[in-house]
Amino acid sequence: MLIIKGNIYLYDMLVRAKTLMSGVRCTLVIDSNPHICQIKTFDGNDISLNTNIGVNILIISGEINLLSFIKGAEFTLFKGKEIGRGNVEEIKEVYLEKE
Repeated sequence: MLIIKGNIYLYDMLVRAKTLMSGVRCTLVIDSNPHICQIKTFDGNDISLNTNIGVNILIISGEINLLSFIKGAEFTLFKGKEIGRGNVEEIKEVYLEKE
């Protein structure tokens, strides 16, 4: 599992609610590789739309290439369809599993 700090911008025209709940899961695509992720705000409040907001993103599954997650790397967020974009600020934590 990988935890990154990033900035995201979610489109209000593609999301039916006025905000998204912190902890929402979606697909993050970076360098054409999809990853299931969970987005959490720093304070636990809902994620505002049409606003750049800093968040922690937990990469839950997907083939992770650490070089894809360099500072400034851009990614797209999907939940059925594209719901937003973002960029990586820093890698916070990396967890490895034994197989």
